[in-house]
Amino acid sequence: MNRTWTFILAVVALIAAGACGHAQTQDPVLPKLSVSKSLYFQNNPEARSQFLAQLPRRPTGQPQATPQPVAPTFGGTWTAVTTAPASGLCNPLLLTNGTVLVHDCGTRNWYVLHPDNAGNYATGSWSATGLLPSGYGPQYHASAVLPDGRVIIQGGEYNVACNNASTEVWTSLGAIYDPVAGTWTSVSPPSGSGWTNTDACGTESANGGIGDAASIVLPDGVFMLSACCANPSVDALFNATTLTYSATGAPPTYQDEQGYMLLQTGNVLTIDVWDPNATHLYNPGTGAWTAGAATPVSLIDPTTCGNFEIGPAITRPDGTTVAFGANTGCTSSPADPTAIYTASTNSWVQGPNVPAISSVNYDLADAPAAILPNGNILFAASPGFGNSPTHFFEFTSATSSPANSINQVADPVFNASTSGAFY
Repeated sequence: MNRTWTFILAVVALIAAGACGHAQTQDPVLPKLSVSKSLYFQNNPEARSQFLAQLPRRPTGQPQATPQPVAPTFGGTWTAVTTAPASGLCNPLLLTNGTVLVHDCGTRNWYVLHPDNAGNYATGSWSATGLLPSGYGPQYHASAVLPDGRVIIQGGEYNVACNNASTEVWTSLGAIYDPVAGTWTSVSPPSGSGWTNTDACGTESANGGIGDAASIVLPDGVFMLSACCANPSVDALFNATTLTYSATGAPPTYQDEQGYMLLQTGNVLTIDVWDPNATHLYNPGTGAWTAGAATPVSLIDPTTCGNFEIGPAITRPDGTTVAFGANTGCTSSPADPTAIYTASTNSWVQGPNVPAISSVNYDLADAPAAILPNGNILFAASPGFGNSPTHFFEFTSATSSPANSINQVADPVFNASTSGAFY
């Protein structure tokens, strides 16, 4: 079985299966909130309580299969992965040696999934690996696999080391993982204004802090990092030899909730969450950002919805980038849009809307997506931010027939019926 394909099937399945059961707890799955919404909740604790009460609860006990009543005829199938040694797993990273490094969300613990001798992850085995440095147990942080095989993580919206691990803190702590030694080493954040929060165990003062920052590995192998909450914005480049950062250009926009997408031109694209339809392009050669073409439709959750979220974006083998919207449906135009970007011409075209299921609209607010070997994009969507169920779809490649269409596919074996897409 093709290792890449097996990985894509297995990793999403392991997240669903591994998320079953922080023993006998019914805590909500902590959401990835914008600073603006978190500040609103800080001043309106009753609204926060109502919001948390509506979120899906973290599954407990043994995973229960929840097959769809009628399985879609398009796409592939899911395979359950060998049961993981811990629950609540997240942030899987495919390492250069073929293993998968997976975090036990909000803790210092990480695990490694090893494929079997045939390269199959579904029948592979698990092992524990080194702990993160003391005081650092993040959730929703920047991460990347470096060309030399090491893994860098920096920041975190939540940090278990704080007195209230369910409160957003936008930490700037970091660490780098050596897969040969199986150990983590602390990495200090970049220096200067904007890179640290004023209160490390955080109040939501948050003019600063890396938090749930955007990051990307550039074509030359250098890791580029933003600070989610700095205003004005700041970016930095990581020196993997000295474990230090140096400043580079930053886009002319507040970057909270934004993402970075590497283009086949070698530039980096970000879609502006705070100026709908605006985009920005980073040139690694000059270290500067310039304006990109405006999107043909707003991909941001409308301001009136109060979420300030966006969907994922994926660059395809043909060089185009598909960006997904995050319209959670609180307005009179609830359909969630998509748009397709061509880097060589710096131009956009509108793509298809995410289809409704049983007359209910689905969106990709903080949802995941992944490129498949055939050029299609596998993605998850749910009805509104944090709501269940989650269903999965494929966005077809530009060479498929029909091209650039969206088709529902089978749901994962476990927990899709009770989980929101961001989870």
